[in-house]
Amino acid sequence: MKKKILFLVITTATIFSSAITGFAESVTNPQVAQNGFSFKFMLKSFFESDSAVIMASAVLVLFLLLLIFRKKLKRKLDNSTASQLINIFILFFSVSGIACLAMAFATDGATWSNMMHINPEVKHGFTQFEDYILNLQSAGSQQFYETAATNTPFSHLIYFILAQFLPPDLVLSDALVSYSQILHDQTFMYLYLILIMFCIVLLYRMNRSVLRNNGLNMRDEVVAFLFAVSYPAIFCIEKGNITSFSIVLVMIFIILRNSEKSLIKEASLLAIAAAAAITPATLIFSLLLFDEKNKQAALKFARMFSYFLIMFITPAVFTGFGNLLTYAKAFVSVSADGFIPGNMSIVNLLHFFGISNTIVIYAIILLTDAIAVLAMIMLPEMWQKTAAAAYIILNVFAFSDASAVMFVFIPLIFLFAQKEHRASGWVYMFTFALLITPFPEWFRSDINRFTIFLSSFGISDIQNANNLISLAATQFILVILFYQIISKMKSKKLAKQESPAEQVSE
Repeated sequence: MKKKILFLVITTATIFSSAITGFAESVTNPQVAQNGFSFKFMLKSFFESDSAVIMASAVLVLFLLLLIFRKKLKRKLDNSTASQLINIFILFFSVSGIACLAMAFATDGATWSNMMHINPEVKHGFTQFEDYILNLQSAGSQQFYETAATNTPFSHLIYFILAQFLPPDLVLSDALVSYSQILHDQTFMYLYLILIMFCIVLLYRMNRSVLRNNGLNMRDEVVAFLFAVSYPAIFCIEKGNITSFSIVLVMIFIILRNSEKSLIKEASLLAIAAAAAITPATLIFSLLLFDEKNKQAALKFARMFSYFLIMFITPAVFTGFGNLLTYAKAFVSVSADGFIPGNMSIVNLLHFFGISNTIVIYAIILLTDAIAVLAMIMLPEMWQKTAAAAYIILNVFAFSDASAVMFVFIPLIFLFAQKEHRASGWVYMFTFALLITPFPEWFRSDINRFTIFLSSFGISDIQNANNLISLAATQFILVILFYQIISKMKSKKLAKQESPAEQVSE
């Protein structure tokens, strides 16, 4: 079974990557400048590409096989164990990760730099730890308005405290001038490494406490390691983004919220309030409090929300209420010049199709988020609820990027913690894996032609292969959630119809 799956993964990856490159080469020939990108020309180019035809044929055959054997496959997957699910995840992640590293070596690190949104042509560009350095300098010099659109007052306060540990001349100097000096400053690097190691260790410990339920030991250690070297984790570390703080606080809340000790319960409420004060969208996880379905849940939520308001608004006395309003406007903004590669929000998908009407966009946001909230209420498993919450966070247009994908770790870790799985668990697992796995950039062998090819679809400035996959994978989460909500409603309706019949028979 494992050998067959390995063969299928490698074959699919090879055919797909070959088709992408071949199709790009056939489409992006000199005729483009003369003829333009007409549907007839695209169709002609497709059939002229042998690899594209092979890929289409393979996809069609695979679809037919799934259609024919869907019942047998579903029965087999419905009896899956945690070890089977984790084994395939490890295999999928490892094959893609190794191929990604091989591609990086083959291109002298160019593809790896592109994956981290670095321009390799700029030798002294402002890239590594960019968010961390910019925020420290703006907060340390109390120029909060410079980063007001991306930081809450609470985040500004955190950066201001951290800036006090750095030499004043570096904090107060011009960012571009002092960039290399900051990178070589031992205080800066040690402080940053301590913070990152603290987050990684906490995440590892919490993941192990959740995974302990499945009793797979060594596999759990491997999964925890793969999370640490996943694409969003490396991107977050390289950029110096404090999203990792938020995910640690959310995990603390989820794990400790049902503790029997009142002090620990209160600490969990403070944790989710602090996470929301840094990243307001994480407030959605607080809906898990209502799983208890009693008066205490409402009281807990009220206390938590009070803590959040205090942490979110009070620092504005120091950082400025105007900056708070700037952040609020940026948080709800849906305007952009066009499609943004790497943004996973439904708004970006609408921009891709040329929809820019603000009323229509907000209506669709409310609809999609409402479906996700309904999933949190109706679906029984923790990984389903947290998957819905992660989708809502990734759906915030202004802050939907690779760093935000780290919230997918939460539903994935709870999915692996479950001992038995149905077919839906496999669909979730592969969808999450598509978001966090670093993928090889085969198209970099012919980047100029590939860029021209993508521009025919309104896509430009593609940085990495993950940019091409993330949007579709994120929105597919909503499709799964919606399907499971419908299935749940049907099963409830069926149960109600059967219960009167049972009463009559009795």
